[in-house]
Amino acid sequence: MRAAGGLPFEIRTTAPSDFVTGGGYLDTADGAGSYAPGNRTDVNLNVHWGMPGFHSLFGQSRLRFSSGGTNYEIDAISYDSLGVLAGDNHGQGIAQVEARAKLIDRDHPGRTITLRPDVRLQLRVTDLGETGSVGFALWDDNGRLLAASGWDIDQPPHIPEVLHGGGNSQVHIFEEPPGEDAD
Repeated sequence: MRAAGGLPFEIRTTAPSDFVTGGGYLDTADGAGSYAPGNRTDVNLNVHWGMPGFHSLFGQSRLRFSSGGTNYEIDAISYDSLGVLAGDNHGQGIAQVEARAKLIDRDHPGRTITLRPDVRLQLRVTDLGETGSVGFALWDDNGRLLAASGWDIDQPPHIPEVLHGGGNSQVHIFEEPPGEDAD
């Protein structure tokens, strides 16, 4: 199988030690949705499996941006899935994260105003070695796009990834030793 750009990728289910990390900022001047991000979105990602023997995802995914003069935060509250595509490019790969999240208005010091308490967050992370890219979309339960890194109707999945303007994202992929099988 070949991914976009002709790079060979192996599609696999996520091993319990695969995880995604990242931090920095994205240039989201082309943001989309009802709460379309402005010029910059700060990103903080850490999604991983629990302790050995656990089959639950944990971590933190936080995106902060301004829209229409208001400061917002998307904060993951639970994780549904983590999938990876492993490349043959020195461990680089792609991860897709599905989570439930809340949308917060951050303009009220000392008070948390949750605008949307339980919405769908999709994250796509590409590890490019010394940098990375992140695409995100926040949807309500009626399929309405609330906030996204952008929108490209001609290029499915329609939510473009944005290169880090500062920082990095990494997809950490478990590699089995030769001769061992995963359960």
